[in-house]
Amino acid sequence: GISIRFSGTGNINGRLSNLDIDSNNILGNSLFPGVQLDISVTSMALFRCYDFIIRKNVISNCLNGVLLSLSGTGFGFFYNYSIEDNRIQNCTSNGIENYVGGPTTFGHHQFNGTIIRNEISNCGKDGINISTYGSNFQPLLYQITNHNIKQNIIHNNNRHGIFISNFNELVTGINIRRNSIYNNDSLGIKTFDYLNAY
Repeated sequence: GISIRFSGTGNINGRLSNLDIDSNNILGNSLFPGVQLDISVTSMALFRCYDFIIRKNVISNCLNGVLLSLSGTGFGFFYNYSIEDNRIQNCTSNGIENYVGGPTTFGHHQFNGTIIRNEISNCGKDGINISTYGSNFQPLLYQITNHNIKQNIIHNNNRHGIFISNFNELVTGINIRRNSIYNNDSLGIKTFDYLNAY
């Protein structure tokens, strides 16, 4: 697959922009993501990845089709990005996963993302999974905001079509529109707040 990972500690400032991952055929072995962007930084380190697009790829038999992950104790940001027109199938975990988790001292944020016109099928968990996982002692340090999930075809996955989950953090402004979601083993769309279950 394609893996881009940012790591570091101390007073460093890193950024990556205008990345285009386009028209690749990625066949995995179920152990690693097809496309992975990962920021895991410590101390006062700041990393940003923005204005990027992941499009028109065929991704099969990977751990996740596309994984965007923010973790560590520093600052991490993904923003102004699009995941579009990909075909993702037969992955062990989630088709597309956006994860923000800790522990952190300062904060991580994914915002202004678009997931559009992807076909996601036969994955071991969810077609699309968007989740934060934080701490009871430091709320609202992990945020996923202002995302559009639209015009995707999501079918025959082993759990939910789309799963939005939050553990003591902030997930807001998620617009889910005009998707075709069918034949998934559990719910078509599920949202869940672990500390304020409803």
